[in-house]
Amino acid sequence: MDNSLLQWIMLVPVIAGALVFLCPRRLNKLAHLLTLGTSIWLVIAAYQLKSHIGSNWQWNWLELGAMVIGVNLKVSQFGLVIVGFTALFGALLSLYCIGFTTEKVGKHNSYILWTLAGAIGAALANNLIFLLICWEIVTLMLFLLIGLGGEQAKQGAFKSFTILGLGDAALLLGIMIMLFGLSNPTLAMDQLHVTVDSPLAIICFLLFAVAACAKAGAMPLHTWIPAAAEGAPTDVMAFLPAALDKLLGIYLLARVSLEFFVLTAGLKMLLLIVGAVTIVGAVMLAMVQHDLKKLLSFHAISQVGYMVLGIGTGSLLGIAGALFHMINNAIYKSCLFLAAGAVEKKAGTTDLDKLGGLARAMPWTFVACAISALAISGIPPLNGFTSKWLIYQAALDVPSRLAPVLVMAAIFGSALTLASFVKVVHSVFLGSPTLEMSRKKPTEVSSWMKVPMMVLAVLCVVFGVFAYMPMESYIIPSFNTLLSRSLTESEIAELTTLWRPTLATGLLVLGLIIGIVIFYLGRGFKIRRTRTYIGGERLPQESFHYSGTGFYATVRNLPGLKGFYQAASQQLFDLYKILGFFGSGLLERFRLLHSGALTLYVSWVVLGLLIILMFLIGPRVG
Repeated sequence: MDNSLLQWIMLVPVIAGALVFLCPRRLNKLAHLLTLGTSIWLVIAAYQLKSHIGSNWQWNWLELGAMVIGVNLKVSQFGLVIVGFTALFGALLSLYCIGFTTEKVGKHNSYILWTLAGAIGAALANNLIFLLICWEIVTLMLFLLIGLGGEQAKQGAFKSFTILGLGDAALLLGIMIMLFGLSNPTLAMDQLHVTVDSPLAIICFLLFAVAACAKAGAMPLHTWIPAAAEGAPTDVMAFLPAALDKLLGIYLLARVSLEFFVLTAGLKMLLLIVGAVTIVGAVMLAMVQHDLKKLLSFHAISQVGYMVLGIGTGSLLGIAGALFHMINNAIYKSCLFLAAGAVEKKAGTTDLDKLGGLARAMPWTFVACAISALAISGIPPLNGFTSKWLIYQAALDVPSRLAPVLVMAAIFGSALTLASFVKVVHSVFLGSPTLEMSRKKPTEVSSWMKVPMMVLAVLCVVFGVFAYMPMESYIIPSFNTLLSRSLTESEIAELTTLWRPTLATGLLVLGLIIGIVIFYLGRGFKIRRTRTYIGGERLPQESFHYSGTGFYATVRNLPGLKGFYQAASQQLFDLYKILGFFGSGLLERFRLLHSGALTLYVSWVVLGLLIILMFLIGPRVG
């Protein structure tokens, strides 16, 4: 089979990125068009790869015993799902950026294209070393993209790079243990099948899981996402933390937990606990945020919990729900961030206290935001409900006394998500405008920005009402990779018949029609209206602005929650802060080793080289 397409699918965005990077400012339009054209080509190429399932392409650079360094790509069913949606989000973002990005277009768009190349390489990698290389490329591009936000983004960029770098280091260490510490060492990902029956195998799995959870943003490796949101360009947040990082992180976690390792009941329970804590902890923090981007960032973390929870169940329902939610979350979360970018561009701020009344001025943005907000809240018949429903059912079947607690955490998280987005929609779109907004008189964004938002909003509806389509096209085929077998007809029937959204959709539409009829009938009754006045003086309507941030202001002081919010404000849950405290002490001790004596430095170098040499020649001696 001709593998030329497999060779070019990474090389094309790399070359295009270099050309865009070299484009002078006066050719910004050319840079945008080249970026858009490349991303559209990637969508077409991803579709054509469907006929290349199972094909591979290998180019070895260096062989050191069992360790082979080079390019090794293989088209799997699950990997192709990641490639397809990665390309789709890249194309939509490229279109959006034509109307959004005006400064540093060359750097911005080239980093986007190189991110696409790294993400596609990670999804198609069949070699752990090459996976690590692509993984690190995505991390580096995220650091550079966040840095485009200016001075206010530098701290978030450094924090993101540090935490994700920690995950990358864990992945490297896990690969080394896999290669030199376990029996039958191999770097070929399609040949990895390890039974977790030894302490070293447990450590290896945990290191891989840390890398995946750091990339996805699960607790306690989550704090880089809200830190990045403080200064990063909003389109960057829509592309990476909201979409690509979730796709890649859950992709790796699913393969590690279901294909590479045979997990014990204890490790599955660990995933279940991490998932439940992430759902509730992050959504509680989202409720009290006053900045739209930071609020969305905490919801991006919370949604990861559902995916980890689904994978932790180990059942077909849970896995299918986790994979479906991975796709759904990327769709509606990306849409929410793009809507936030539209609001930021026209209103000049994402501070909820300074916004209001934008629904009339920005109707398309309002519709897209409202649909995606309902989807993330798990409201039927939208896509978020369908995937969450599968996870609820799987959590109920967990053979543990914690099963009711897990289900309660998942449902409670959805309820708080809905409450949080009631605040968002009121503060940004439905509430009365502030004096500042009344003076600015913002208008709707250009079609370049509207079209991507509406495409994602439509997908929220389609993937919910016609849930069988993505289930049959993307989720069920992915089991061929994760379980190394196709599902039986009874298993497919179990996944596709559990939730039939068509009837529910019809009932909801009927209820909506009845509500509209009642609303218009009610308009026939005259309502007495009068202007507000205080002390006999009439005041302008704009003076009475009630921000949605006050909806849950008292939550901070509730018994049992006050301590949680105080600890969060003091960064006691921030692993970055904790490691920084202990790391500074460790650095002081290392500093004592710097005596200035050349012989001591040479001794350290020689000792390090000897240790590396022993590892490299170990497999050959055995």
